[in-house]
Amino acid sequence: PETGDPAGGWDPDELRTQQDFYVKYTLSSAEGVAEVASVGGFVKEYQVEINPNSLRAYNLSIMDVMNAIQKSNLDIGAETVEINKVEYLVRGLGYIKNVSDLEEAVITVRNGVPVKIKDVAFVNLGPATRRGGLDKEGVEAVGGVVVARYGSNPLEVINNVKEKITGMEAGLPQKTLADGTVSKVTVVPFYDRTGVIHETIGTLETALTHETLIAIIVIIVIILNLRASIVISSILPVGVLATFIIMRYAGIDANIVALSGIAIAIGIMIDIGVVFVENIIRHMEMEENKGIRKGKAFADLIYRSVTEVS
Repeated sequence: PETGDPAGGWDPDELRTQQDFYVKYTLSSAEGVAEVASVGGFVKEYQVEINPNSLRAYNLSIMDVMNAIQKSNLDIGAETVEINKVEYLVRGLGYIKNVSDLEEAVITVRNGVPVKIKDVAFVNLGPATRRGGLDKEGVEAVGGVVVARYGSNPLEVINNVKEKITGMEAGLPQKTLADGTVSKVTVVPFYDRTGVIHETIGTLETALTHETLIAIIVIIVIILNLRASIVISSILPVGVLATFIIMRYAGIDANIVALSGIAIAIGIMIDIGVVFVENIIRHMEMEENKGIRKGKAFADLIYRSVTEVS
């Protein structure tokens, strides 16, 4: 309804039937979905309540009744029939569609009279035994738990499922209640991880940015050399950017684990940069190296300084 409040009018078994035979298969077709588990409602089933006195009177066993039920719910092929040089396929349609079909199933024949299931048992439609339910705002509901495939991107899977839900809404049934209210079966998100994923990734991205800025300030304070500080600080954005480029082309998602690893790696890059640059500056300030500022001799000075602390 337009108000968004549950209108009711649907039995738990009706909702479960829609879930098991329509919603479940539609959501399972979404890319990245491994399974859709049904929760709540009642699974509709044919229930056969046997009368032991009737079985004894007809000299039948429970296995006879079970075999009759099994054999009465089959579609079988019967080869072909040729009429006027044309072959026609013959197929026996025997699936049970209602209670009377099951009641009329023949178990055996006694004195030329067929013994049917309705002669020894009571057949009706009823709910299967359940050990749990689902409640939505005080109203019993039916739900489906969507399980993402291993290794898939959860955010992409959630978006794919939402697209499927939007597409199947037109096919969900509706009915007019006794008071004239139109009640339509709708799919309402029960637990959506999208907000949690965005908040978690946003928190890590903010922490990553703050860590980079603080690290640059600390480097400038520690080194007390503007040019050296710029060299070390440039490692951080270049390194993070290069990491994201590699992740992009390697198909690695920017999830919590990946962003946490980048945050840890920033500290290692800073340590390496500070140690290397400090040792190079120390060697440059030595008396014997004060005149060396370019050429091969300067390159050898940097090489010796770096290898000394590597």
